Amino acid sequence: MKILIYMEKTFKKSIAEMLKYMTANGLDANPLPKVKICKDIHEGPACLHPTGHYEPANQTITLQVNGRHEKDVLKTLAHEMIHHEQNLRGDLDESKMQDTGDGYAQNNEHLREMEREAYERSAMLFRDWTDNKKNIDEKVVFYKDDNKKLRRFDTDKSKNKKYN
Repeated sequence: MKILIYMEKTFKKSIAEMLKYMTANGLDANPLPKVKICKDIHEGPACLHPTGHYEPANQTITLQVNGRHEKDVLKTLAHEMIHHEQNLRGDLDESKMQDTGDGYAQNNEHLREMEREAYERSAMLFRDWTDNKKNIDEKVVFYKDDNKKLRRFDTDKSKNKKYN
């Protein structure tokens, strides 16, 4: 994967760790997309600035980073990675991508479902990754067992617990 990043080394490491976690926990995104970092300055209210987008034709994610917290940029990357997986499945081919103008997520039922899936799955994968990352210092690891149940392994107590 080619990542063009002009940020802290720790941010690059976080990207790599998050993508490794996501692909190990259900994201089927091979081959990985190209990731571009964009530092454009945008006019107007900050709440309406673009955060990122995915280009299915060339399998490229563009992340807007200017004025954003690294955690927010990582959330955007997670969301766009779900769109990449959707593209690899064929859900974003041209025949299904009609009407991608303003309001596409409100007016195109198929694209609305693609956005719903991207928001839901990326949020949960990101949450699981951050919880797992925080718990590494505490020697607690979350993982999915063979039945896809979320499990916790506490290395200090050697106890496994199921979480539903």
